[in-house]
Amino acid sequence: MNNENQYLNEEKYMKNKNKIKKVGKILLIIGIVILILGIVLQVIGFIGFGSEFNQDISANNVDNTFGTFGLISGGMFSVFIGVSLMMAGGISMIIAHSREINEFSAQSTIPVAKEAVNEMAPSAGTVAKEVTKGIKEGLDDKE
Repeated sequence: MNNENQYLNEEKYMKNKNKIKKVGKILLIIGIVILILGIVLQVIGFIGFGSEFNQDISANNVDNTFGTFGLISGGMFSVFIGVSLMMAGGISMIIAHSREINEFSAQSTIPVAKEAVNEMAPSAGTVAKEVTKGIKEGLDDKE
């Protein structure tokens, strides 16, 4: 069977991993930029809202206050989109590094499990001998 036709091979894995890493980095960068833009828009909107609100109350003019509400709502929308893109980028990066994460997890748990099995093996052997002895005695009593 040709190596290219195999469903799982190292070359395809590395190509896909690199693609996912690139997409993850791009999503993270775009998400951070949009998040910062959203925060700036909200701050500008809140600052403008405070000053316009005070002027509009004294002048009985409410025409310009929608501009600050627009900045605030645009900022909130940008923050929402930025956080969503950052989460998508983070998930992509976790998927891209899943092999390394699983290898690390296995390397840290296998020695502990091996030690536990080595500690429990003699006890399990003793228990098995006692059970076997009890079964033999029970069978000998019936005969």
